Amino acid sequence: MKVYLSVPDTAMWKTYFPEDMLKELNENHDFRRQSSENLSKEEWIREIGDAECVISHWCTPKFTSDVLSACPNLKIIAHAAGSVAGVCSDSVFEKGITVITANLIMSKYVAEAILGHLITSLRGNVDLHMRMVSGEIWPKEKTPSKSLFGAKIGFIGLGMVGRNLLNLLEPFAPEVLVFDPYIKEETLSKWPFARLVSSIDEAVSARDAVTIQASKTKETYHMVNERVLSLMANGTHIVNCARGALIDEKSLLNELEKGRLYATLDVYEDEDHPEAIPFRNAANITLLPHVGGAPSRENMTRAILDAVMLFEKGEKTGLEVSHRQFTLMTHETL
Repeated sequence: MKVYLSVPDTAMWKTYFPEDMLKELNENHDFRRQSSENLSKEEWIREIGDAECVISHWCTPKFTSDVLSACPNLKIIAHAAGSVAGVCSDSVFEKGITVITANLIMSKYVAEAILGHLITSLRGNVDLHMRMVSGEIWPKEKTPSKSLFGAKIGFIGLGMVGRNLLNLLEPFAPEVLVFDPYIKEETLSKWPFARLVSSIDEAVSARDAVTIQASKTKETYHMVNERVLSLMANGTHIVNCARGALIDEKSLLNELEKGRLYATLDVYEDEDHPEAIPFRNAANITLLPHVGGAPSRENMTRAILDAVMLFEKGEKTGLEVSHRQFTLMTHETL
């Protein structure tokens, strides 16, 4: 099969596509790679040419109808990352082109990150660390400390990350309320400690912690706004490893400045300008540079390479994305 890797050969991408995997692509396929980091759209289309498979990533341009018209042999878009909303269009699905994504793989690592954030935040570890390195001798009684065992947790959105997080939370026997208008009660039958609720208000009220797993869409933009934040109990811990735009950052900053809430943020509304992140001097917060899924890089590529081989044999990969799933995925440009 003719395979085109729509990722340039630069230092950053070597962590996603190491030499052994590139060698494998060369050995198993009629393989070629994007020739330059700064191709024009027309140059990119010409390079795809008669490729039957394009391996994409978040740097790949969108497959619009005009792109697809110029690539008549394209059978599969294999996305070695999460959401395909940035690279696919409705036209891809209308033409019957198979779309697969490594979202299933990455979601496990994001769920692992959230679990760690919940434990660290609830126990007050960051505050205790800051107190000790700033000179306090033994600040044991000055920071509230809670356990994840039996904790009351609110989920805003479920998705693959939320499902994996529920698996990880099971030994802690928490009480989890899930707000997600796109799932049914039976979706949670595997996790008896989780219950679906009909409103975001119920999911965030009287909780020890609230975690966000929703996609970024027109409907979810700033869904955690001033009103929703006001419903959270004093001392609630918020964890966001989804997308920054789901939270009204100004309203969250106001609550943090009051000392009423705690937050761990791995994502921000304007990540193109990280110097402008408004929380750098805020109290009660832990900031991370969008690394929730970082350990999954090579594993995502491995899964996509294996899936492409299965596709070539006419087998299901387990990573397919339906048109409906595509419409619910995070859209970065909204």
